[in-house]
Amino acid sequence: MRHKKADVQEFLTSQGARRGRQAGQRTKDELATDMCQSAFAGNESHVCCIVREHHVDINIGDYDGRTAMHLAASEGKLNVVRVMVEELMADCNPVDRWGGTPLDDALRHKRDRVAKYLQEKGAHKGLMSSSASQNAASEMCKVAADGDVEHLKCLLNVHGLDVNTRDYDCRTAMHLAASEGKLEIAKVMTEDFGANLNPVDRWGNTPLDDAIRQRHTGVQQYLQGRGARMQGGAPQQH
Repeated sequence: MRHKKADVQEFLTSQGARRGRQAGQRTKDELATDMCQSAFAGNESHVCCIVREHHVDINIGDYDGRTAMHLAASEGKLNVVRVMVEELMADCNPVDRWGGTPLDDALRHKRDRVAKYLQEKGAHKGLMSSSASQNAASEMCKVAADGDVEHLKCLLNVHGLDVNTRDYDCRTAMHLAASEGKLEIAKVMTEDFGANLNPVDRWGNTPLDDAIRQRHTGVQQYLQGRGARMQGGAPQQH
């Protein structure tokens, strides 16, 4: 009856079947799916109706951990995002199965107004702010190369990533920080998270090799002062 299968309903009734408590009702899962679809479409009034009248948790996720907030952010539906945050008390930082947050969705799809609003509300980047195909190691390396200290801390503290995780070339975030001259990143990874100063990439280079080769004297001196070693034979810079 709930799914309007009249022929099946008629047959079951003829065989003496009885209705249960859910016959005229939608399940919580169905309501949650409806809520996500409404957020995706920009229908904030229907989202409010589902939460308030059917007592559905605004933060409930689907099988991929995607919430109404993820969907609204992905589609740039600022009106829905604002209502969910300010009226329905939605969490700004739910994490889906890929480690992505609503802010990641807004940034990845260039929904600038939504991204700005979420950042003002304290939203964090997750693992998927740049590309749907990036894995944790690639994201760590990109963040280090960009010098984004706050995102780095979020990845390590909130998402629990290993500071020494390696990408497909066996390069770590420390390699990228050294190669790009990001001294503050190198310091945070070393002093706050105990990063390995001497990982060797697929070409046989350490972070110190990268710093020397790219003439980033500040990073070079810092790494040397912490006991970092050369491995790949980069010429020493004095």
